[in-house]
Amino acid sequence: MAPVSTQRQLIIVQHDADGPPGTIGATLREKGVPFAIRHPYAGEDLPAVEECSALIVLGGEMNVVDDDRHPWLVAERELLRACLERSVPVLGICLGAQQLALAGGGQVYRRDNPEVGWLPIAVKEPVGPFTGLPTTIWALEWHDYSFHAPPGARLLAVRPDGEQAFAINHMAWGLQFHPEITAATLDAWIEEEAHGPLAEQRRPVLDDLRRQRTAVLRESEGLCRAIVTNFVTPLVVSS
Repeated sequence: MAPVSTQRQLIIVQHDADGPPGTIGATLREKGVPFAIRHPYAGEDLPAVEECSALIVLGGEMNVVDDDRHPWLVAERELLRACLERSVPVLGICLGAQQLALAGGGQVYRRDNPEVGWLPIAVKEPVGPFTGLPTTIWALEWHDYSFHAPPGARLLAVRPDGEQAFAINHMAWGLQFHPEITAATLDAWIEEEAHGPLAEQRRPVLDDLRRQRTAVLRESEGLCRAIVTNFVTPLVVSS
């Protein structure tokens, strides 16, 4: 076990090699917000809550039901519960949002139909990371599971067949979609899916993503910069 650092900082938890922080990291660097990345899938320890001035938990190829294959998922939920108890700001992306939902007492379920593609999302409340965003945003979706927000959480964004974003106590935010996507990551995901067991089933979606690649990347970058700026501005002001 690594010693706990006495210097608190924003920490990003990355779940697999193909799911880097992307535009999240780029925006943090541009804003002058120092951060560290932990890679539990590679054997690195998760941070202690005392190390975190804020926590960003990314997506990944695994699911919340994969504790046996990835035991650190359990420890991650414990970390998220500790962050909620101590009012440490949290931003969860896709799997990170599902983990946050469970940590807050919500539910995660396997979808009848996976949600994959560049899709419209209705913003119900333009607060927190959604401040200043339009009532409809477009974002990349890529997940087999979805969440039901925890009791008492504010539902911020939806699609016709599922919840997309929630807030817990104005400090923790879960987003089901992927605003952080970059060209390299998008291309890697498309290539992997094109050679996977669901290649034929998902071919129309993958073809659409290839055709819309420029728009997806442009819109995603703008969305991510807005969300991250809204998330970190209170941290910078209070530091």
